[in-house]
Amino acid sequence: MDEHESAAIRAYAPEFNTSIPSMNKSLGRMPVIAGTAQIFADQASRRRRAQRRSAPTQRPERITTYVEHKGVKIHIDEKRSNEVGERHLFFEWMAKSYGKVIASGTEPDKATAANRVIDAAEEHLALPYRFKINLCDDGSVVTREGEYLGTWKTDENGYPSFTPDGESEVLFFEMWIGMLCQKIADWHEAQDQVQTS
Repeated sequence: MDEHESAAIRAYAPEFNTSIPSMNKSLGRMPVIAGTAQIFADQASRRRRAQRRSAPTQRPERITTYVEHKGVKIHIDEKRSNEVGERHLFFEWMAKSYGKVIASGTEPDKATAANRVIDAAEEHLALPYRFKINLCDDGSVVTREGEYLGTWKTDENGYPSFTPDGESEVLFFEMWIGMLCQKIADWHEAQDQVQTS
């Protein structure tokens, strides 16, 4: 260990690695140790990185960037694949809205990936009917394809309800808009199945 320590001191020449004075020279005061560090910690991590680079079956390293753009979740994954003798860098991007992937792709550089995913998010946000069931400001309920299903409104407590087209009675009443939209979607799918069979 003394040999290793001496070699490390010569190789890295730590600024604060000075000899601790003897009791006589220090006038009887013990030195205050401010902190300790592992001299060989960086060498061990370098060795592990070198082993990972040389391993042909090593899974790609991955660095993920996550942001939200006007309610659309954006992911850009920087991936480094380790193959024998070569090192590839590429960027996978993905835009998600309400848990659904609306666009994805792969680019060779991060700037292009960022531009592509922002463009995809803006294109999605520009659609008139982005969701499976859309509750419009004018009180209409419309599918993603633009099919008119009926009307919606909220009561004095802010709870939403849905009345199908051509009906006068409320069909669904819920405490949350998301739950109402899910019920309308299920009802609409059941209606389509009845018509096709």
